[in-house]
Order: sequence, then structure tokens, then C-alpha cells
Amino acid sequence: MRIIAVLDWELSTLGNPFSDLATLGLIYHLPPGNTGLSGLGNFDKGFSGIPTEFKMRDLYLQNMGNLNDIDDEAWNFFMAYGLFKGAAIAQGVYKRSTMGSASSTKGPQFL
Repeated sequence: MRIIAVLDWELSTLGNPFSDLATLGLIYHLPPGNTGLSGLGNFDKGFSGIPTEFKMRDLYLQNMGNLNDIDDEAWNFFMAYGLFKGAAIAQGVYKRSTMGSASSTKGPQFL
């Protein structure tokens, strides 16, 4: 047997690849800092060379080639789905930290 991939079952999805793409896009909407889930917030991405949210999305679509463009309404749906998924994960991390079964000491930051 040969291992070809290792997946985190909680964060892996089977189905529409836009849900994973939107999960990546969440960093553009989360505030920066030392919280459990920190992002880029209103960091000046243009100055740093980090692509904007939509540039990142469009580069992904361009490189995949076999995906249709996603309109703004659908993109907003997947972003909302990603936020919901992230909130559920954060709640689970925090709850495990209160029970003493967290794998990280950063669990209380997810409150």
C-alpha cells in the first residue's frame, strides 16, 4: 500500500469545489490578529502583492479550466456557507478546550 494523500476529514469536502475555494476566500473577511481564526481583514493586499479575493478566485478558475465562471450571487452563497462551516468548527474547538480534550492550547481563543 502507498499513501497518496492525507486529508483532514472535518475540513475536506466531496462535491462542489467552490465550497473549498470559498473556505480559502474567508481569510479576506476575517479580522487580523491573534484570535483563533485570523485573516487579512483590511490589510492592504495590493501593496503587499497578495491578490485580492476576486483575483484569487479568478486565478483559481482560470487554472482549473474545466470550471464555469461563478457569478457574484453564487460566490456570496459559498462565502456564507464557508462562514457557517467555520463558525461550527470554531464552536467545536472551543467546546473541546472547555472539556480539557483540545489538541491545542489556543482553544479558548475561539470564543
